Amino acid sequence: MRISTLFIFLLTACLLRTASAQAQDGLLSKSFVSDNSWELMSTPYHFAAAGWGSPEIAALTRVEAVRMGLDINQNLDERFDPVKGKMAAASFRGFSWKPSKAPKSVINLSGAILLSDLAQELGKSEDEIKAKNPHFTKDIFPKGAGLHGFAWKPSSETWLALTTSYADYQQKLQEDYEKRKKQLLSFQPDPETHDAIDYTVRSGDFLGQISSKMGVGLSDLRKWNQLKNDNIYPGQKLIIWVPSKKAKAMQEVASAPAEIPKEKEEVPQEEIPVNITNATENSISYKVKSGDTLWSIARQFPGVSTDNIQAWNKVDGVIKPGEILKIYTASIRDYSPENYPSSL
Repeated sequence: MRISTLFIFLLTACLLRTASAQAQDGLLSKSFVSDNSWELMSTPYHFAAAGWGSPEIAALTRVEAVRMGLDINQNLDERFDPVKGKMAAASFRGFSWKPSKAPKSVINLSGAILLSDLAQELGKSEDEIKAKNPHFTKDIFPKGAGLHGFAWKPSSETWLALTTSYADYQQKLQEDYEKRKKQLLSFQPDPETHDAIDYTVRSGDFLGQISSKMGVGLSDLRKWNQLKNDNIYPGQKLIIWVPSKKAKAMQEVASAPAEIPKEKEEVPQEEIPVNITNATENSISYKVKSGDTLWSIARQFPGVSTDNIQAWNKVDGVIKPGEILKIYTASIRDYSPENYPSSL
């Protein structure tokens, strides 16, 4: 009985020793990863496996990386860190790895630095820095990240200068953004409460008339359409912002056909030739005002057409405020010096 018990005890001890040795052999077989076997998988900021991997070690997913304490954000993906990323991937897969040579590394504990400033400080190109530091996902050396591959020992004054430069850069970006935002908002009302409708300029329209018709300010009309003056032309498209609740009704107003004014029946009369002599006695001068069109001017002189004004003054359809036009009195049906004094 004693011999049997002793035999079982010795056999059990032998088996346990053998199992322990096998386990140690297995652990040792997974403890070494060659520096030359590492390669980069995929690209930064992916949810799929990415970063450093090898034939024995699969790259980490974002979830696995976070479990290993790696940082992944818009400026940094530490799965691609040539030291920290490899160590984390090896450890997560049950391996142990350390670089064969002590790396030339600097940890940024001060604040973000522009890669352009860092390149100037190192005397290297930005591409050289990125090649050795693939974990930088933007042109920034982020706070908390490691810089590898360069023997750099910056002083506290250098750190301060570089981080201040980045802060100034960020402030300028914010100021530019606010400026663009202000410019954009100055050109249009809040899109949450207003809708933009289209208005097609008709013959005879002038800006003041459209402003009154659509119930909007003349200055707003100029601003929304970036008009430097009040000159508009038939067929021109204008943007008009109206309250969202009134958008449908105002679009109908904007799309309604123009009313054609009823003209009095004209009494046939001798047509006045264009090349009248003694023009000072047979014409009056009209000074174009802001908002005037050839059609609106012709309406002020019964019997005068837009074609008459164009022919007499050798102008096309566009006139400018301050321009002087001749109106021949013989074409005005009810002309008298008292009724039609020169506008000059």
